[in-house]
Amino acid sequence: MEGSLDGNKFTWLIMDYRHLKSKVISSDPFVIGGYKWHLQAYPKGNNGNKCFCLDLELDDCESLPSGWKRPVEVSFTIVNHINDLFTKEIAVSHWFDHKERIKGVNTVPVRELKDKKSGFMACGILQIVVEVDVYEIVPKSKANQPLKLVNVNGFQVLSSQVDFARRIFEKYPEISLKCCVKNQGLKTSYMNILLSVTKTLFKLPPEQQSTEGLSEVGVALAFLRKEGFKTDWLEKKLDEEKMKCVKVADLVQQINDLMKNHTDLTIQLHKARTDILKTGAPDISFNDVF
Repeated sequence: MEGSLDGNKFTWLIMDYRHLKSKVISSDPFVIGGYKWHLQAYPKGNNGNKCFCLDLELDDCESLPSGWKRPVEVSFTIVNHINDLFTKEIAVSHWFDHKERIKGVNTVPVRELKDKKSGFMACGILQIVVEVDVYEIVPKSKANQPLKLVNVNGFQVLSSQVDFARRIFEKYPEISLKCCVKNQGLKTSYMNILLSVTKTLFKLPPEQQSTEGLSEVGVALAFLRKEGFKTDWLEKKLDEEKMKCVKVADLVQQINDLMKNHTDLTIQLHKARTDILKTGAPDISFNDVF
């Protein structure tokens, strides 16, 4: 069994699936969302079910605090190597806690998986991809509290944004001098856009940026500029981030190509080993040597 992790996606290669005798097999553990998980599969089905069954299981529950629980979205994918249209993907949601630590699905009938014409196996290898999104919970006590707004240079901002807003005005005091809007609600909306754009450009790492996201930032900056905000320093940063984004996208593509090559080579290696075992070692007599 081999596995590789890429962000919130874990790829599991099950070798020689057709000849597996075990009722249950497990992947190596992996960490997504700050928590440790592993996959569990039932190659012959589970409890009379004739479908290939997959479970995502949360590990080390004992180390989590009392009352811990998280909403999780999981996507299970069985890759079809002949046609992507036949790839089987099942998306589910589940609340994980100390008692509910496993979420399973029924995927493809075992008989169909083992069919050589189905395309689900390449050289006897079954490829599974699981994508896991873990979400945090906002306590009700905090969610029900009224929002507290603080005045910063004539703009109302949340108390949690005060320091950030003040730093912007200290470094760029002229940023809103030409903004003539008097409506406090509109001014608050403008400030929220400014803070969001600044955070996106200066706080998000390059690998979390995207061309689409930066295009939206450009639209937001054009709007702020039209309303009287001086945004030249943000536009300069936007150009820099666009260049970084292109570079990161190129590196990601190179990594994806390398990972695909690794998977292809793993399949070829397994096939070569299988061929060697099938061929067997010939008998060598003394006369063959001399």
